[in-house]
Amino acid sequence: MRTGLSCLLLASLIQAGLAVKFSGEKVKLGKAKCTCDFNIKPGPPCGGTAKCDKKCSGKGSVSVEGFEFNLQCKRENSSISGCQAEAEPPVGSGSEPGTTGSGPEPLPITGSGSGEMPVPMTGS
Repeated sequence: MRTGLSCLLLASLIQAGLAVKFSGEKVKLGKAKCTCDFNIKPGPPCGGTAKCDKKCSGKGSVSVEGFEFNLQCKRENSSISGCQAEAEPPVGSGSEPGTTGSGPEPLPITGSGSGEMPVPMTGS
């Protein structure tokens, strides 16, 4: 039983460490402009907490660096709902159009030296 509780505690600590924090984000909720701090937990299900300035009141859709969610704020009490992580662009496919082979391209010969001409490399 202790092992199970230890594993559960460790898993919750790991999840808390994966949260993404945003401080001092300026958002617009209806007509109100607010400054909020967000603590977003990515991954299914996406969720989080928010704390906005005292004068903030309203609700609306907010997009912050790859996350989109609905924010409802009444004075200092804020709640996040409908959180979604936006799709990240692909990092790369491993090839660029118009290139073939591997390795660096040979550098062009420049200069007007009087030494021997370099021998071209052969093989692969």
